[in-house]
Amino acid sequence: MKLTKLLQASLIVLFLVSVTMINVSLASPATYFYVDPPLIQGTPDGKFQIAVRVADAPPSYAWEVQLRWDPEHLEVSKIQTGDFLHRWEENPFPPPDFVPKYPISFAYTPLGEANLEGGIIVTSTLQGALPTSAWASGNGLLMSLEFIVQAEGAAHIDLFGTRLWDHIEAGYPAPTNYSNEDCLVDATSFFYAGLVGWKLKVNGKAGVSKGEGLKTTVGTANLLEALVNNTGTFDVYVQAFFEVRDSAGYWLATVSSIKVLLPSGGSVILSGTWTATGAGVYYITAYSLYGQLTPNIQDGFSRTLRVKAV
Repeated sequence: MKLTKLLQASLIVLFLVSVTMINVSLASPATYFYVDPPLIQGTPDGKFQIAVRVADAPPSYAWEVQLRWDPEHLEVSKIQTGDFLHRWEENPFPPPDFVPKYPISFAYTPLGEANLEGGIIVTSTLQGALPTSAWASGNGLLMSLEFIVQAEGAAHIDLFGTRLWDHIEAGYPAPTNYSNEDCLVDATSFFYAGLVGWKLKVNGKAGVSKGEGLKTTVGTANLLEALVNNTGTFDVYVQAFFEVRDSAGYWLATVSSIKVLLPSGGSVILSGTWTATGAGVYYITAYSLYGQLTPNIQDGFSRTLRVKAV
């Protein structure tokens, strides 16, 4: 997965903090991470929520977990930090009645990248030079996630790479790895809309067999079309985008269609117009976004067409 940069950045933030040089005992063997609930049977609204929790944690300064899933079945749409590290204290000036007691950082793979890869890394750390007596311990909620189901059937959510920064090494918090328990989703209803089987069209053509590409005239508007099918069990809002790049691969423009509500089992041709401002070779690719309203979920890309403007 392309998650290395996020991981490195989170660890740099973690290791640069100043912490008092105090030894902390390691956790008991009972410490573990788990997905709650471990089994989801049925998805009546096409989406579901899970929580990632830790049990019997020793005093800890930070945590990190990784999740992976089949991107053909699931898309993560929301992620929110839990209160294991920051905890709560009463606010003398409500509302709200309680506020976070300690500042934390919370970082994760961008959701667009996570959904393309089918995996995510999430890290959270306390911030500042806190004594070990202020570190979190025991049972707690690390984070919650919401998924949108894209296909009917069973889907496995794999929790791995679970660890806590729970002891001091050379004056800095250091990690210990722990065991974990996964989650199984039995999806019965789902959202899905996309460009499956569709060849992008420019001015009504999907390309030529000899590979010479399509031709257009500088200054003339070109019709770009993409067909979106909704094979899911729910109505969804869909929108198409057409990405234009030059012959060197540099992005020039993104043309968007209107957003429309597409009923279950329906299809629609979404379109936009683009005009070449100079002679040369251009490459056009379409992709679609869909969702109930927000956030929109990306459904991959169409084939790329070569267009020569003269």
